Amino acid sequence: MEDFKAVKGHEKMVEAFLAIGTSQASGSKCIEMWNVFGPAVKEAEGVDQERRIQIVTEVVNCLSGSIE
Repeated sequence: MEDFKAVKGHEKMVEAFLAIGTSQASGSKCIEMWNVFGPAVKEAEGVDQERRIQIVTEVVNCLSGSIE
């Protein structure tokens, strides 16, 4: 739960977005969100709510782990 709270704050949110990466094709103006969120969205299709919560938790842990 601490990871969720940390990422909600402005400073850590900025760090999380920087950790996602940007597209060189866009001149580093577009975040490559599909690399982080795309697989999670595909995995979440057709599963129960409990598993979806686990998937979201894994994404947050991944993002917060790369900003600590």
